[in-house]
Amino acid sequence: GQGDDFDTAVVERAEVLPSNGSIGDTVYLDSNNNGVQDSGEPGISGATVRLVSSSVSLSKVTDSNGTYLFDALPADDYTVTVDQNTVGEHLGITTASSFVVALADDEVFLNADFGFTPIIPATGAPGDVLVLVAGLLLLLGAAALLLGRRLRRAR
Repeated sequence: GQGDDFDTAVVERAEVLPSNGSIGDTVYLDSNNNGVQDSGEPGISGATVRLVSSSVSLSKVTDSNGTYLFDALPADDYTVTVDQNTVGEHLGITTASSFVVALADDEVFLNADFGFTPIIPATGAPGDVLVLVAGLLLLLGAAALLLGRRLRRAR
């Protein structure tokens, strides 16, 4: 009867335990390019981090401090990646681009950090500025040579 169904439902419910595992941490600007977040290296906000396992596919966007957290996770093997297109142009990754985490029950893993450092673009403003500076220095050098020759003649 109905009593048996109710008993069965209670047993099934008791077997489903809440999952409290979590994976997270930071996407940051690796100023000294050493692959480690040192004090004073700021987080990068607005970066998309993805978490994939056999049972889930989730994504989070880093907050103003560059941090993210996936929580209430069951034990499983997870792959964490950062979408490099969401980090910003002219930034190259200095850490692993993905982490594989074998998460145990209720484990907290907060070492999936992604570091990025500025890279000089092949074309773009910084390169053009360098060319301009070099050109100006050449002109100044040429002017100084001509001026020096004129001064010698004048004596």
